[in-house]
Amino acid sequence: MTRHIAMIDVEVGTLIREDAMRNRPIGTMTAVAAISQGLQFVSDSQDVQAIRELIGESASGYDAFFVGVADGDYSEVWGICGIVPYNTKLTTRLA
Repeated sequence: MTRHIAMIDVEVGTLIREDAMRNRPIGTMTAVAAISQGLQFVSDSQDVQAIRELIGESASGYDAFFVGVADGDYSEVWGICGIVPYNTKLTTRLA
C-alpha cells in the first residue's frame, strides 16, 4: 500500500511541476519535455506561417510551435527552432 501511495504522490508531483512549467511567463525558455504533454505540435509550413502572423514579430524566428487551444483560440504558444521536437530542445513561450 505504501508503494502505491508513493507512486500517486510522485505522479501528482510531476503533474504539479509540469503545470508550473506551463504557467511560466512569456519569454521564458524551457525544454520541450516539460511542456509538450497536452499541446499540439505544429510544423506544417502554412500553419506555422499563420501562427507567425497571429503572434507577430516575436514568432518570426521559430520554425515550429507547440500550441494549446481553448475556446477556439490559442491559450498558449511555444516556439522552437527546427522542426524536430527533441525532448531536450529548448522552447520559448510566446503567448
